[in-house]
Amino acid sequence: MCGRYTLEPEANETLKRLFDKANLRLEESAGVFPMPMKKIATGEIFPSDTILTLLGDKATENVGAYATRWGIRSKYLVINARAETLLEKVTFRPLFSRQRCVIPTNGFFEWQHGNKKNEKSTKYYFGLGRSTPLYLAGLYRVHEGELESVIITTASNPSVSEVHERMPLIIAQEDLRRWLFDDSFAQKQLQREMPSLMKESLC
Repeated sequence: MCGRYTLEPEANETLKRLFDKANLRLEESAGVFPMPMKKIATGEIFPSDTILTLLGDKATENVGAYATRWGIRSKYLVINARAETLLEKVTFRPLFSRQRCVIPTNGFFEWQHGNKKNEKSTKYYFGLGRSTPLYLAGLYRVHEGELESVIITTASNPSVSEVHERMPLIIAQEDLRRWLFDDSFAQKQLQREMPSLMKESLC
């Protein structure tokens, strides 16, 4: 799964520009467009936070920076969708065909749990470097006046698998528009091999 990630807009010019645009849109759309009202979270991001999200308009093929709430509310908060099965799920199948999104980050966190009882878990950062954007594939929906989003996950590649069996589905920067607008490309992306990531032990 992907349950925590980091967003540090000041570390990258592109992320800062997207962050500023999304917050401005959030302020200007208060009470008009269906968005969460809280400011976009930075630093370590948690489920239910308001997050920076890229959405595409298929009619115009314009891409915009928006705020969504991380997690789809049902009986419990759903924060991830498995790439292998999302097309079989009633909740996710229609979103995949019409409402794909991208979550810009500086990387994500996973924990390696100790084998012995009471042994402390080790927290790891994974990414392309703290100042390099890592774009995560997602889905979104409008629910009760808010935009909600989930992160798509896939089986971990060797750079992550020693710590966790799952990792986010990563989209290369040059493929963002294709992920948002090209249905055939998006389906193939679900089976694509993920890039090798750097790993940093944090505790």
